[in-house]
Amino acid sequence: PAQANQLDDVMARGTLKVAVPQDFPPFGSVGPDMKPRGLDIDTAKLLADQLKVKLELTPVNSTNRVPYLTTGKVDLVISSLG
Repeated sequence: PAQANQLDDVMARGTLKVAVPQDFPPFGSVGPDMKPRGLDIDTAKLLADQLKVKLELTPVNSTNRVPYLTTGKVDLVISSLG
């Protein structure tokens, strides 16, 4: 299945590429230190830690999050669908 191949790709690359909104607090925003923060970012960090891979965050909005996923720019989208 495609999902198994994608996980294999993530593990081989050693990096999980995750799309997250950074304009929707408390789920995703940019803090005063200019670093992304929020529930979606924490979830992405936890997942990367559990997989023992590096995390690469890609900021997205409601318009481009699905195209980023379907075109392979990211491995995963963590975002509300509201």
